[in-house]
Amino acid sequence: MEVKISMKTLDFESRTAVAKESISKVCDAAGLKTASKKSKKDKKVQKYLGDQPNMSYAGANVNLTITTETLVLMIMETGELIATHPMPGISFASGGDPDTMDFVAYVAKDSVNGRACHVLECGGGLAQDVITTIGQAFELRFKEYIKNQPKAVNLPDRLENPIFNDKEKSAWGDDPEYYNDRPGVRAPSPTRPSIPPLPQYAAPSSNLPVYSLYDSEAEDDDVFKKPVSGFNMCEMCV
Repeated sequence: MEVKISMKTLDFESRTAVAKESISKVCDAAGLKTASKKSKKDKKVQKYLGDQPNMSYAGANVNLTITTETLVLMIMETGELIATHPMPGISFASGGDPDTMDFVAYVAKDSVNGRACHVLECGGGLAQDVITTIGQAFELRFKEYIKNQPKAVNLPDRLENPIFNDKEKSAWGDDPEYYNDRPGVRAPSPTRPSIPPLPQYAAPSSNLPVYSLYDSEAEDDDVFKKPVSGFNMCEMCV
């Protein structure tokens, strides 16, 4: 039977009402009679459940295996596996009440049916034994959790057991004290570095002769051959 709300959000009475209403809906679909039919239907509980139950395995004889790890349903004749529900995925179980004496209902969540209430008919007073066994499995699982719970690690106090003390040298060697480690001591004033003298520079002298473009006293063959001070060939070529 589909359950539309998380059981963790409901109180114990509402959870019990969901289980009883699921048993009633499944019995109505299977044509079985229960004493809960005489009670008035709770409209609020009706909203928590689906419209119609899934009756795919109705009437099948099943083997129910309960351990601290899982709850397994298997068809007795064929060995077909109906469901395997891990204990952490089971949120509520109820059954063996006076109005549902021969029925057990438990709410579990899986990848096939989602969150659903599974109803089992356990005649001859077996329903109470099934509920008791499920309760014992939860109790043993909780005790195993407490027993195997990791212990807290006590970290050493830094003040009681320092990594380096006064008697032992640091692995990095002796580090001189900084001025700000000593109260009342000011930082040393920075000293200005001396400015180096400017370098002496002189243009390199050229061994090439410098000629004039025009000399009135020179003959035509002597043009560009007489040296003249103050000019060089580069400046004249510009």
